Amino acid sequence: MSLLQKLHPAPVWAYLRSRKRYQVWAMVVSFVLVVAIFFGFIKDSKFLRPYKAEVMYFQSWRLDRSDEEIHKQRVIDDARIAKLKAERDKKQKARQAEFQQIDNTLSGWGL
Repeated sequence: MSLLQKLHPAPVWAYLRSRKRYQVWAMVVSFVLVVAIFFGFIKDSKFLRPYKAEVMYFQSWRLDRSDEEIHKQRVIDDARIAKLKAERDKKQKARQAEFQQIDNTLSGWGL
């Protein structure tokens, strides 16, 4: 038997005609479930970017710095830290919104 004869749809139709109606519907439902699970695994296989740690290096300061220089540097550092904290909070709020959307979807489904 050649490969083309095996792939011909006539034997499939003959098999389906020989079955009872509920058996054909059960086969269709099971096929749809298998395909849904398969595509679910494909969709779930998306990987998020791995966490990249932020490395902060310490600065070396002179020992004879004045209090003014220390205060100026602290103001600069506080502004930079506030900016980094605002960016982190913005990312965290976006992530929380994603999880809230998932939760709302699942609640809508009754889960």
